[in-house]
Amino acid sequence: VDVTIKDTKGQTARDKAAQQKFPEILQSFNMPIFSKERHRSDRNFIIFKTVVTVVALGNFFWGIFPDHRDHTLLGFVIVFAALAENGLLFRLVFGTPGPVHPQHPSHYMKHIEAGEPVPLCLSCRIQRPIRSKHCRVCGRCIPRFDHHCPWILNDVGWDNHRMFMGFLLAMNVLYFAYTRAIWIDLATVVKGAPAGFFPAAWYTLVQAPLTCLMIPMLVFAIGFALSMLISQSMQIS
Repeated sequence: VDVTIKDTKGQTARDKAAQQKFPEILQSFNMPIFSKERHRSDRNFIIFKTVVTVVALGNFFWGIFPDHRDHTLLGFVIVFAALAENGLLFRLVFGTPGPVHPQHPSHYMKHIEAGEPVPLCLSCRIQRPIRSKHCRVCGRCIPRFDHHCPWILNDVGWDNHRMFMGFLLAMNVLYFAYTRAIWIDLATVVKGAPAGFFPAAWYTLVQAPLTCLMIPMLVFAIGFALSMLISQSMQIS
């Protein structure tokens, strides 16, 4: 917003705000515009999740599926969920949640002359619509702001909230389907294991090392994905 524009009486919006005694507007004129690059320190999550997905798919098609070809439907579910999850993640990271665009200075002048308070963002110097909020991480105002998600390195708002819910749903479907695949594979391996817990555990680890390695990673992934989906569903309801 250009604060130097004057009306027919030679007064700026700052002058009008001082006359009408609007401290919030005056404060916004005196503050420097806040600008900040998008926060990128959490990109490790995307790298970690991509590696887990690639390893899981590789283990399924080269380690599990060849011995369980009767579970073709499960394979289709895993592939479809993985493609949907990573496709939505890509769109969430590089897409926009719907930023609020600034109004012409005459818009603010009209409200000030009428003695009406204007809900301004003190950082962006724009009028904030209802339910919008300024994200200090990304340095912009977001309509229907839900939260800043460090996992997608972006805000969740008007334009991408449904997409974010679809991403969480696809992630849960993928992890639960892969859990089913691991269960099928381990059940087959355990049938040939010797008696006793420790001999059986060692036998299973030797016969299916990658599958056993994926179990703790999968427990963490399911806990995270399920808690996020439940949390977002409760907020919507």
